[in-house]
Amino acid sequence: MTATLDIPVPRTAATVHDDPNGEITDAFGLVIVPAAHRGRYTALWQLIQARTRRSVVNPMPLAYAREYATVLARTGIDWTRDPHDLAVDPDARAQMELARTTLEQAMWAGRPLWWACGSWSTHAPMWSVLNIAAMPPEEYKPVTFADVWWLTDVLAAPAVHYDPRPVWSLCCAAPLCGDPAGELLTPAVLSGHNEDGDPLPMRSPERAELTAAAEAIGWGRRDAHHWLCPACVTAHTDDSAW
Repeated sequence: MTATLDIPVPRTAATVHDDPNGEITDAFGLVIVPAAHRGRYTALWQLIQARTRRSVVNPMPLAYAREYATVLARTGIDWTRDPHDLAVDPDARAQMELARTTLEQAMWAGRPLWWACGSWSTHAPMWSVLNIAAMPPEEYKPVTFADVWWLTDVLAAPAVHYDPRPVWSLCCAAPLCGDPAGELLTPAVLSGHNEDGDPLPMRSPERAELTAAAEAIGWGRRDAHHWLCPACVTAHTDDSAW
């Protein structure tokens, strides 16, 4: 039988809650626990059978352990079975080998086991407003149509221009980016700050502008379509000799 990995496409939160045996995963019977060596925490994590406490894979960073468990959950294999039975089951062995190969390739590349989405999104064209009464003139761009109305009310001499170019935004493509306690994960979006210091998603008709801003604050580009936010770059960095 040829094994194939059924990688989940939707961005859904992992099943994460407290359990005396470890962090419960989507793979029933498998939990995640800290990896220890000679009684000391190694900063890595293990995926083990809750019943036997046997490890099913070498220790790894937590993000990879969670993703790996999700992949194993989609194989259809009963991971609560006796480890010897799993070891001699050709389908289970093939699925495990394929999952490990996928894991090794992802860890080598510093990326997740699968991508949840493309990082680039397009949005409707926006506007720019120039306050010609200021010295020097102040330009607000890009702004939404709603902001145009607000700016024309507060500026002394506004000049409004429509920019027909579509604008871009950039989000993290990691499948488990966001708060794992939520029902749906909301990926990080490249953001700046408004004049009050509140986060403000960055949008621009120039992808190069967003690329430069992302790289300046630690976002990582993995290919032309997929980026990782700084937290997910760290989560998918393996400093061990896995």
